[in-house]
Amino acid sequence: MSRLDFLNYLDQHGLNSIIEYLVIRFLDTRSILKLSQVCKDWRRLLDTPYIWRSLAHREGFVSCDCTAAPEVPDLSWISTKHAGYLLEPRCTWSEYVGYRIRLRRNYRTGNYETKILNPTQVLEDELACSFDCDGKHLVVGTSKGRILLWNLSSGVEAVQQTFMFSAKINKVFLRANCIIVLQQGMLFYLRILAEHFDSIYTLHLGVTGLGLSVTSQFGQIAYGYKGDTCVPVLDIESGVETQWIFLEDGYFLETILLSHIQSSKHTIFISAYTTSGEGNVESRDGFVYSSISGDILFQFNISSLIDTRYTANLLFYDGGIYLEGQLYGSDYPLETVWRVWDTQGNLLLDYIFQSDFGMVLTGNNSENNETNLHLTASGYSYLTYCSLLKNHLVFSQKEHKGISLNVYQIKESKQQEPNPSPGCLSVSRLWRSMQYIENSSIFGENLPCIQVPESDTVLSMSSNYRGLVIRDLYTGVKLAQIPAQGKYSRVWAREGMVLLLNGGPLGPAQLLYFG
Repeated sequence: MSRLDFLNYLDQHGLNSIIEYLVIRFLDTRSILKLSQVCKDWRRLLDTPYIWRSLAHREGFVSCDCTAAPEVPDLSWISTKHAGYLLEPRCTWSEYVGYRIRLRRNYRTGNYETKILNPTQVLEDELACSFDCDGKHLVVGTSKGRILLWNLSSGVEAVQQTFMFSAKINKVFLRANCIIVLQQGMLFYLRILAEHFDSIYTLHLGVTGLGLSVTSQFGQIAYGYKGDTCVPVLDIESGVETQWIFLEDGYFLETILLSHIQSSKHTIFISAYTTSGEGNVESRDGFVYSSISGDILFQFNISSLIDTRYTANLLFYDGGIYLEGQLYGSDYPLETVWRVWDTQGNLLLDYIFQSDFGMVLTGNNSENNETNLHLTASGYSYLTYCSLLKNHLVFSQKEHKGISLNVYQIKESKQQEPNPSPGCLSVSRLWRSMQYIENSSIFGENLPCIQVPESDTVLSMSSNYRGLVIRDLYTGVKLAQIPAQGKYSRVWAREGMVLLLNGGPLGPAQLLYFG
């Protein structure tokens, strides 16, 4: 009996499980991929959900409890060279594994395709004030009251619309093929159609410029003004209030943030303060509430942890809630505290980071009057100079002669303690890389950076802001440098898609695709 007859025999007698077991037990990923390309018979025998799902679990592409293959993006609009992956019928798991392997290879070798997203019209002194991207559309709000929408599949500006009296667009959100626009205390909820926006509802939130804070995630919108004592939570589809969150007695609202993380879905962070008899801010506290029930989950005192005269950052991530800020009285070396809680308030990490200059994550870290806690949604909608995804913290920091790119790993502590705390975390630095920035090129005296977990890489702009540098997440080795079509100060990334754009003067953005 020939080898091929033996394969056909197994197939005809329903014994493919033997092949599946042998393949997963004895072959590595590279061998399985090569074996599936030997001939049609081997491809047919190997193209089973069990093999490719096991491969996806083994490679860390999905968690072990994932039973359905994640959706693979439609690549046909990027280039005809991807058409081969779409023509042949394959099981969804094999398509997904092929996509992830191709994604990792392309990032690490600098293989990409690019498009330039040009605005059809730029008004005099028009600035880009806010933007959001969901992987299908890019929306930009400008200082002239205009909303510009690009369809990323075509790279063409699809819709352009001017709102109330050309006033500045304060914030935009993209949510499920709809746009939320905040302008002059008005909230507009619009559906994206082919060539225009369809207005669903409009809400008058009050007078802008009085500390209005708006956040939206997972079908909810929450807003409030500085000094308020309650926060309304609205259903995003109808604009109807579904919950009111009332602050503790004596506290006044400062700012709010809804979690964008699935594990802490419908959780809202609220920064609030108390005042002295003269009306001055006396103390700041952080509260974590359920946006469904309105119940408080836990509370901590911000003023006792960090010096609020300097910028502080708070973000939700897979492991819980992360807070960083400068300690009181620390000058040289400057000390910054990193704290992590789970959503029930259990303290998982309390780490002191020392540096010559402070971590400059959001621009200048210079001392001024009391500043608000800067809330950073380290997901897809907000650009920062700090990225905390899964268990890796990536940030840029000002140094004596340039700016450094730093990567730290946050993991479960292995220290043997007499009474170890469950879930206790520790911090270790993986690498640090210096970049020398031209004085004429500095954007906010910092360097934008972001990590792409799907390819185990870190992206940052080059020292002259005219190139995208790709480094290995674990070693810091420079893998590729891609020339940009201009000077960009912002980087956004999701899986295989990267956007380079600028805050400030409205101009073209560059789309790169590594899928």
